[in-house]
Amino acid sequence: GYYMGFVKLGSVASVLFSPFSLQFILGAAVALLLVKRIYIALKISLTLGIVILCAVIAMNMSSITALSTVSRVIFYGLPFAAIIYGLSALEQQGRIGVPRALIVLGDWSYSLYLSHYIVLIIMRRLGREAAPYLPEGLVSTFSIGTAGVIDNIAYSAAALVLALIAAGVSFYIIERPLLRLARRGK
Repeated sequence: GYYMGFVKLGSVASVLFSPFSLQFILGAAVALLLVKRIYIALKISLTLGIVILCAVIAMNMSSITALSTVSRVIFYGLPFAAIIYGLSALEQQGRIGVPRALIVLGDWSYSLYLSHYIVLIIMRRLGREAAPYLPEGLVSTFSIGTAGVIDNIAYSAAALVLALIAAGVSFYIIERPLLRLARRGK
C-alpha cells in the first residue's frame, strides 16, 4: 500500500481511494442521477461548479499541487462533476441546446481522457528544457504552480488547447478507425 496522509492503505483501499477510482465514482454518480432523471438544484450545481473551478484555476496552484491526489480530486473532480451534471440535466430537460462543437468534444472525450496527461507531461518537460533560454518573465508562464495568477491562467489555457488538439488528432487517426474496424468484426 501507500500512505494517504498518515494512514497506510492496503491494496483494496489504495485502489478504492485512487484518484482515478474517485473520479470514476463521481462520473458514475452523475450518470446515475441523469439516467434516473433525478434533478437537484441544477442551476446552483452548475454555478457553484463554475465558480469553484475558476477560483481553483486562478489561485496559486502550488498550494493545491502540494496536497494529496485525493484533495486534487476534490478541487477539480467535484466542480467538474457539478458542471457536467448541471449542463447534462438542463440539456436532458430541453432547457438548453448543445452546440455542435460540444458534440464533437463529446466524441473526442475518450481520446482526451487518454491523451491529456501525456500533453501535460510534455508541456512540463518542454518548460523545464526551455527555461534557461527564456526571458525571466516567461519562465513562470511555462510551469504550473508559479505564484502569478496570469501565469497559471496562461498555462491552463495552453494545456487546454494542446490537449484538445491531441484529442482531435487521436480521435480521427486512432479511435474512429478502430471503432469502425471493431464494428465490422461484429
